[in-house]
Amino acid sequence: MRGKKRKVEVAYENEPPREEGRPKMLRTSVRVLARSLAASSSASASSSSSSAAVAGAAAASSSMPALESVLANAVYRPSARTTARRRATRSERPQRHSSSSSSSSSASSLSSAAAKPEGRVKVEQQQQQQQYRSALLESVPPQDTERAAKEPENWRALWSAVEQMRSRQVAPVDTMGCSEVGDKTASPRVFRFQTLVALMLSSMTKDETTAAAIAKMQNHWPDGLTLENVHAASEREIDSLICKVGFHNRKASYLKRTAEILVKQHNGDIPDTLKGLVALPGVGPKMAHLCLQAAWHKTVGIGVDIHVHRISNRFKWVRTNTPEQTREALEDWLPRPLWRPINKMLVGFGQTVCSALRPKCSDCLANELCPYGRSKLRHVRAAETRKKNAAKAKAEQNGEKNETKKK
Repeated sequence: MRGKKRKVEVAYENEPPREEGRPKMLRTSVRVLARSLAASSSASASSSSSSAAVAGAAAASSSMPALESVLANAVYRPSARTTARRRATRSERPQRHSSSSSSSSSASSLSSAAAKPEGRVKVEQQQQQQQYRSALLESVPPQDTERAAKEPENWRALWSAVEQMRSRQVAPVDTMGCSEVGDKTASPRVFRFQTLVALMLSSMTKDETTAAAIAKMQNHWPDGLTLENVHAASEREIDSLICKVGFHNRKASYLKRTAEILVKQHNGDIPDTLKGLVALPGVGPKMAHLCLQAAWHKTVGIGVDIHVHRISNRFKWVRTNTPEQTREALEDWLPRPLWRPINKMLVGFGQTVCSALRPKCSDCLANELCPYGRSKLRHVRAAETRKKNAAKAKAEQNGEKNETKKK
């Protein structure tokens, strides 16, 4: 498909300068055309003996300086439509940052988040949390002999390495976790209920999807996501609001039944005990522990989800088969001041580095301390060695074949 032809006009010395400038490409192309015309005229004059051809070649060669002087003052004048389109594109083009950190290929998601004001606030909060957890680890007093004997080897070095990596990147749990999606400007009772709802929706669902569902429920009702609105809504209406989360049909039934129980048995508030929270439909031990920590600021146990369970087993901190077994094993030796921060730290680490399917062991700072990382790197290096040996053997075989053919 042919493009539209550009409108080209030539202006002379007396005209005022144009804001678009005088492109060199236009002057050069026209000058080359004029010189080629003069050369062809000279060639025709040499091949022909007529005096008219000789006179034409002389005239063409004598007019070259005048033609070049006109072209030197020529400008490219785009059409009005082209000018308007360029101005609109220029105004919509994002601003380029001159800092070298923004253009570096090795810049992390933390530096890209710091380019925006709201991202900078999250980065500062993340750094403050990292400093708090690091100071908390240093301030943990030595445990008694029985608990200290159960501590895994190098667990403090692993904790420090994970903390260092977590301070470089902002994970989804830091901005869209269940303790972050509630309306903190609402009353404490409403915030506690929103935290419980977020935890109930988070099962088998990514943090991004959970945050989007909570935002949709907040915008659906004029006064936001409250116990009264959920209690008055039908199960079908609740299901339409949370249809993006996993097992939304079952969770809609859990939310409806939970709202009825809270209104009838708990005076419109969520329970403040582990036993009361676990008794609610769809609430397990992990949700109950995290809800007590985020809503009531009580730490009676460790909230263990799939990330904490997976990474704890990879670190050989525990040897368990279920998250509940992992919780009991961690509580058996981990110092109590670290029971609350371990969940957010390992969940973010699992979301950014130590994923389930393709962990980034080569980029992990703890790959020499982690038994899983050491094994993974050994297999990777062995595979690379086998690949190099195979390539070398193939090259030698091809060389032998070539020598045989020459002979």
